[in-house]
Amino acid sequence: MKAALVGIAAAMVIGVGLAGPANADDSYHPTGQKGDLSSVDYHSELNSEGIAGWLADTGDIATDICGKLYHGASEGQLVDAGTRAGLNQRQARIAVWAAEWHFCPPRG
Repeated sequence: MKAALVGIAAAMVIGVGLAGPANADDSYHPTGQKGDLSSVDYHSELNSEGIAGWLADTGDIATDICGKLYHGASEGQLVDAGTRAGLNQRQARIAVWAAEWHFCPPRG
């Protein structure tokens, strides 16, 4: 998973491509509490989607995703970056959504 997650971060740092918005997926239900900053829960959710890797890297990846969203990237753009990094569409969506759930402060 470390290589896949580093690939996601690299693709997101290098630049995001054009993509439509991420679509809701009724089969995804996050664990923990919104904004709990839980690397353990985020790591577990990624593992459940077949994205295996180092627990120590997950908080950094999620923080990077939040930063991209805060600076104007859309969920769809980040999902597209994840697929370019080698994840399938569902894995990329879950990586973004779970990062938002656990790590991204509300914008407003």
